[in-house]
Amino acid sequence: MVFRVDAYRDREFEGDVIQVRNSPIMEDNVVHYETIISVDNSERLLKPGMTTEVSVITEERHDVLRVRNTAMRARLPDSIRPETDAEPEEGEALVYFLQDNEIIPKIVKTGLNDGVYTELTEGIEEGQTLVVGLSLRGDESGTRRSIITGEQTQY
Repeated sequence: MVFRVDAYRDREFEGDVIQVRNSPIMEDNVVHYETIISVDNSERLLKPGMTTEVSVITEERHDVLRVRNTAMRARLPDSIRPETDAEPEEGEALVYFLQDNEIIPKIVKTGLNDGVYTELTEGIEEGQTLVVGLSLRGDESGTRRSIITGEQTQY
């Protein structure tokens, strides 16, 4: 587990969660659970009561294909959305590919999700273009539609 304290913003500290207390603490409509972390404090930098920012990594993968979560929430008007009977199940998502200027719906299998990106494990290849939305822009001749696309990235 990695954390930072406000007093040393540019420094990361590492520790291990050794206990999470079961009694919640409600403060400003936010529920907190007191957590005990074992950390090397031989430099005596950490003091009781310091404000911290904690990241608890529960699972990690490297060299995977991922997309922004917005790619899996593309809302397309009925006039351009291709018809599909496909319904994603648990661990799947419906995405729209752009291939030869045609929008193609496809179910893909998903993996880890960090709240911003989701790993795609099946149904997509690196470099394929995904439709993530539609933009309406006005110009001299009237309204013009543009399909907003994005490519998946790796981490």
